Amino acid sequence: MTNRQASVSTRARLPPRMLAIVAALAAVAASLGDLMLLTAADAPPAGLIVGHYLGVLGIPLYALGYSAVARLLAPSHSAAARVVFGTGLFAAAIGGTVHGVTAVIIRFAADAQPGSADSLQPAGAFLLPLWVLLGIATVLASGFYARAVASGATALPRWMAVANPLMLVLSIALIGSVAGPAQRVLVLAAPNLAHVMFFALVAWTATQPD
Repeated sequence: MTNRQASVSTRARLPPRMLAIVAALAAVAASLGDLMLLTAADAPPAGLIVGHYLGVLGIPLYALGYSAVARLLAPSHSAAARVVFGTGLFAAAIGGTVHGVTAVIIRFAADAQPGSADSLQPAGAFLLPLWVLLGIATVLASGFYARAVASGATALPRWMAVANPLMLVLSIALIGSVAGPAQRVLVLAAPNLAHVMFFALVAWTATQPD
């Protein structure tokens, strides 16, 4: 690639702030999808289908947000940027899969006879390993991100080190555990709600436009 082509390619890329905004909107859609899945028993069948697609199509777009974060870290912490982008991309793919599998399980559970828990027992084999992988990816991405931002050498303010995906998920889940009627929704939707906050904060606080 010539210098001229590289220059055009760089200018053509969306700035990190814009990528983070797109990812935040995708997380809003995925959170609405969570709500539809969690209230599927009291909603028409179409609600479950819509909720399924909101998450399956929205969560993979988190990769754009993690790309933005990686670009904000890269000038001073290239290794951390690579880890954050790689684990974020992985989590975005796995997260969409988890959402889709969950929707299918809910759909077929609705056809099960009342009290027939046996029909739901195999669900753990499909979901638990994916949740473990998501947890590992979240811990890695959050750890490398927080360490880089706390150094003060990135395009994000130091306090944003605390506003990492892992801390946001745990905070929302903790609030949800004492939230009464909203407890189930907040706890189970915590990962996607956390990404709404994370990407929105990245878009708001980033000082490097591109």
